[in-house]
Amino acid sequence: MKLAVTCMLALSTSLSAFATQPLIIKTNFPGYTMDEDRIIETCEVHPNFVAIKKTYSNGFEFVSNVPSIFHGNIKQLIEEAAKAKLIVSDNSWCDGATTDITAYTDAQGENRTEFSLFNTGSCGNKGNERRGVAAKALIDIVSTHCPTVHQARQITIQ
Repeated sequence: MKLAVTCMLALSTSLSAFATQPLIIKTNFPGYTMDEDRIIETCEVHPNFVAIKKTYSNGFEFVSNVPSIFHGNIKQLIEEAAKAKLIVSDNSWCDGATTDITAYTDAQGENRTEFSLFNTGSCGNKGNERRGVAAKALIDIVSTHCPTVHQARQITIQ
């Protein structure tokens, strides 16, 4: 009995490490496509792991949690990226595949804010890309686990 309680406590402690809010979320939508090609891919970067989820058109889901270690202050990097210049571009891409990468400040609850690192844009909605060393690093971190990035437009500096 004591062993079972110890094992349950260890398991719940290890699972609680995964009960954090994501710092970065990258989502790839397939756009208007055949059912067999429709896969939605989502990567969530957390302080100590990356959650990778693929959702297929038939409702089947695959989820993988990959342990991750940051050597440096990821939260400071996010705060720095939030201040970087956002480049907005016109987009004539419609019904095609899109990528959205959103980052979140560390604050919890009402003070937690989100900002765009990258968005393909679609059907007349403008695309955007945040520039700077910190933003580029965050995009690279999430793209390490989910490498697809749909780009359907030229970035124009405004």
